[in-house]
Amino acid sequence: MEKMLVAYASRYGHTQRYARWIAEALRCELARRENVDRFKLAQQDVVIFGGALYAGRVNGLDLVTKNLETLAGKRVYLFLVGLESPGEGNTLPGTVKLPFPEDWQPDGVFYFQGGMDYSRLSLVHKMMMTAIIWITRRKAPQERTADDQMILELVNKEVDLSRKEAIQGLVSQVKKDLASTQNGNQGKTH
Repeated sequence: MEKMLVAYASRYGHTQRYARWIAEALRCELARRENVDRFKLAQQDVVIFGGALYAGRVNGLDLVTKNLETLAGKRVYLFLVGLESPGEGNTLPGTVKLPFPEDWQPDGVFYFQGGMDYSRLSLVHKMMMTAIIWITRRKAPQERTADDQMILELVNKEVDLSRKEAIQGLVSQVKKDLASTQNGNQGKTH
């Protein structure tokens, strides 16, 4: 049996919720980002990392970017959580670029919608949201996207767009890749 770990960085709880659902579905270990080091990563066959998106950057992604050598030869999957609508098949919004070298890419990247409670945001995140809201309000109404409209409606409100069924693509991909590895087809290596 493959040794798997779901590690996550969550500030407001949405990423943690998805991480828990994924760990339960795959029956594997779950750990907060700050409780995982390169030694823990080295013991795994499969690492699934989840982090929230803030202004196009992924919270806690340094766990992966600083440990690419340790992760070599392992299956690595990412899931990112944010407010924007996902692309087709839970792919990343076009505004997100991951900071990996060309010769290293994760085995899968998935995007899930999270949520926001404006009253619980840190001062920095409130300032970021204020700037986004100001920019969005300046757009002509006919130029606003559905995501823009959602942002405008979030001011001083709470929204939770988390859906347990969203994890199915990631869970299925991990199981499929593990099955192909166990059947002798090594598939992608890093």
